[in-house]
Amino acid sequence: MQAEERPAGLPAALIRQAAKCSVRECDETARGRYAAYVDEGSESYDVMLGLGQRGELKTSSCECGHPQPCRHTAALMLHLAKDKKPKAAKAIPKARTKKVSASESLLEDIDVPELKAWLRSVFPSYKELEVAFIHHFTAKNKFFSAEGAVRLTLDALKTLLGRSRTPDTTQIKKLLELWKELHQPIIARYAAGPADQEAFAPLHAMLDTCMSVHRNYQGTGRVPSYVQRILSGLVPQMATLSQEEAFKAATGFFISNIPDEAEGLRMHYVLFVQSLSEACDPQRKRTLAQRVAVQYSMLQERHGEVSNAAYAQAVLGMVQATALFPSYGSQFRPIRYANAYNLSLIRVLMEAGHTSLAEEYAWAQVRSNRQAEYNEQYMELLKELYTLTGDNNGRALIAAELLPETFDFEDYLLVMDSLPDDAARKAFRDKIFTRARHRAGHVSAAAAFSFHLLAHEENWRKMIDNLFGIPYQTINQYFHSLFTAYSHPLLKALLRHRSYGSWLSAGKEDEEGALRLAEAMVAAYGADVVRAAIAAEHRGIGYYAAGGNLIKYLKRVLGG
Repeated sequence: MQAEERPAGLPAALIRQAAKCSVRECDETARGRYAAYVDEGSESYDVMLGLGQRGELKTSSCECGHPQPCRHTAALMLHLAKDKKPKAAKAIPKARTKKVSASESLLEDIDVPELKAWLRSVFPSYKELEVAFIHHFTAKNKFFSAEGAVRLTLDALKTLLGRSRTPDTTQIKKLLELWKELHQPIIARYAAGPADQEAFAPLHAMLDTCMSVHRNYQGTGRVPSYVQRILSGLVPQMATLSQEEAFKAATGFFISNIPDEAEGLRMHYVLFVQSLSEACDPQRKRTLAQRVAVQYSMLQERHGEVSNAAYAQAVLGMVQATALFPSYGSQFRPIRYANAYNLSLIRVLMEAGHTSLAEEYAWAQVRSNRQAEYNEQYMELLKELYTLTGDNNGRALIAAELLPETFDFEDYLLVMDSLPDDAARKAFRDKIFTRARHRAGHVSAAAAFSFHLLAHEENWRKMIDNLFGIPYQTINQYFHSLFTAYSHPLLKALLRHRSYGSWLSAGKEDEEGALRLAEAMVAAYGADVVRAAIAAEHRGIGYYAAGGNLIKYLKRVLGG
């Protein structure tokens, strides 16, 4: 996969690893936030990520424990990129009379004693039904305490799983369905009074218990999504609170409970506050950003550093969106191996004019990354930074680092101008040209670079010898110079161009290039010469020449 096709600029090596994974049960838990299972061989990982407005990665987490973004996160990004196609509108069904189900008919006819007897017989085998039954007929108008909410949540878990610590997918699905019903009174009570501390306490205890289940039971990757859906449902009520005191109190419950003494951070509260901020008016959005930024600073002072990249990314995003970076920007620092967050921070610093600090942070990450593939994005930022500041020496240094992967010819010229003598220039030239030719069969930019380099040196004969893998649109740029220097060898090489298997020359863009090249060839050589050359190629290599795209377009231009 070429760099321009990667989602949000992920390294090519990471994309290749991600392609070996499969994604299932992908849910959008809030706007721009997704959760899914990513399977790799016999292993399955719970992945959560957040995307920006341009599809760039903002936050991510994965059970694999590798630095983010990992191959499982990249697999989910690939899945989302492929799934953005608009769906066809469904036809509106005609109105029809509702069909009465068999169960509804029976309920109308059955007598109460018989129904009671049947329920008693099935409760031992269907414990979740028994729990739902008890809850439904005893919980009306009942207010749960924090302890009651914990007990309710764990009783449902015990009923369904017993002592098992490895529930299967079906059990988890049943658990979440049961929780959804059992938790409804707790959620409804809080939604009716978001500024009520007594209503928040059981909600908070319930959510903490759900997340504890997720941490302590294998295969419960859907639980965080369940929690996030509950919190997302509270956003409308919170955002539209008319009294500022009520809004301050309600949001304070969640913000003050972001730190978790046992687990570090309650990221579900961080994401909730971020989602709430997006739904609020500018003044409330700014107030929320200030409060979470102050808390972030306090936590950093207390612990020495913040190591949770998702938390840092969320707070940075809120601060940046409300133009508060000049006031709070100094508290954000890079986090080792958290590339998505680090790249965002460096870009924000550049936009704010803190170029020296941005440069320092970028180079620090380059030096600490163990895998060179993760350095490419930092190098691109440094290239942009040095261009912005007019630092040609810095640009040349970065260009030399990027060139073996990007094959940018302008970067090549910049590096050559910076080298001290002819010997150094020749050594660098030979090194890059050799690498470009080795990768020409796999990377179109490498093939085009080698062609541009030979043209720059006016080595027309070698250009003809190295047509393999060169897109037609690139050949077009130098056709007249090549024709003037070596017209006969050029014609023969061009007619055999596709016969050598140049798969990189496929695609609509290069189809247009093939047509333009065919027109230029007929104009330069004459129709009779081109026809004779095509006939000779048919006799010489038969099927392969006949199958070439260029010959197809030559025949179209020739009218046969």
